[in-house]
Amino acid sequence: MRARHALAVLLVALTFVGCGSEEDEVAGDGAPVSIADPPPGTEAEREVLVVGDSLAEEKADLLPAALPGWRVRIDARWGRPLAEGMRVLAAEPAPPAILAISLFTNDHPQDVGALEAAVRVTAARPGGCAVWATIAAPPFNGVSYDDANALLRRLARDPQLELELVDWAREVARDSSLMSDDEVHASPSGYRARARMYAEAIRACAERGSREEDGS
Repeated sequence: MRARHALAVLLVALTFVGCGSEEDEVAGDGAPVSIADPPPGTEAEREVLVVGDSLAEEKADLLPAALPGWRVRIDARWGRPLAEGMRVLAAEPAPPAILAISLFTNDHPQDVGALEAAVRVTAARPGGCAVWATIAAPPFNGVSYDDANALLRRLARDPQLELELVDWAREVARDSSLMSDDEVHASPSGYRARARMYAEAIRACAERGSREEDGS
């Protein structure tokens, strides 16, 4: 119940926060909505919903291939900001236990309050688990994504959250060939690596669910 209330507050706030460029924003009416809890008996190890931007859209074929035997649903579009992605999640009548999120590249790096609220809501659903990724992108108007990435790493260590982190920024820092020339999107090898990292994190989410069911 607390998770549902938190998302209601989050989405009202996001209606009034600038997210992404003007043409990418999706107007909201401020009505409180919530992400539904996973249905009872959901098999977390075999289904995942991916909500994201172009970085998710470009790996739409690669991620299912990295997760054989899974049902992988992907809702992604170029330029999608955080607020729109959260509204997509809120519109899901019965989201699966595992959510994989690829958002915030189209948002201002200083909007860390909205980012934290979104992460906490998706990673605090009873019986659920969320995957998020750090941001690898050039500074926006001179502001880097370092604070946002530090926040994501800190939240991944929070024992109150069921959160797996794809540290994409750190991976790119180790191997610049994973990025395309625009320094936002991945190269072909980068998209393969990103899909592999997401698949590993999704499996780790499923393992969390299995441990909970076993009472361990």
